[in-house]
Order: sequence, then C-alpha cells, then structure tokens
Amino acid sequence: MFEALKVGLVKMPTALLVLRARNLYRRALRWLFRDVVNDVWQNCYLVFGPLDRLRIQPTAVVSNAQFNTISGSITIEEHAFGDIMSCY
Repeated sequence: MFEALKVGLVKMPTALLVLRARNLYRRALRWLFRDVVNDVWQNCYLVFGPLDRLRIQPTAVVSNAQFNTISGSITIEEHAFGDIMSCY
C-alpha cells in the first residue's frame, strides 16, 4: 500500500513539470512566430480552382480573401480593397 503512494507522489510532480514545460514551450513558439503568422494571416489569400483564372492588379489589397475560380474568372481592378475573410 505504501509503495503505491510513493510511486504516485513521485509521478505527480514529474507530470506537472512536463505539462508546465510543454506549456512554456508552446508560449515561446507563439511569441517567436507571431509576426510571421500575422503576416501570413493578413496578406495571403486562398484560391479554390485554377490560379490562372484570378487576376489581381498590383495596387489592389486583398488581405486574407477567398477566391472561387472553379466556375469562371475573377478580376480585381486597381485600388480595390478586400476586407479580411471576404469571399469572391
């Protein structure tokens, strides 16, 4: 009976240390890569279908938009602005 208690007491602090170390590791990774993730999240867009059917002018801003080109072509003209999570 006492052997089981000793094993339980030894494993518990080790498990807590592992959980805390894992949590600290994840927080450090989030902090290190938050600028990269934010840049990708705000400046990349998704295209469903052929990419050659999508034409975006260089002055257009399409931050994190989704484009469906399966049924036809999409043209984004000059100085157009697409909000985050816009679907075209």
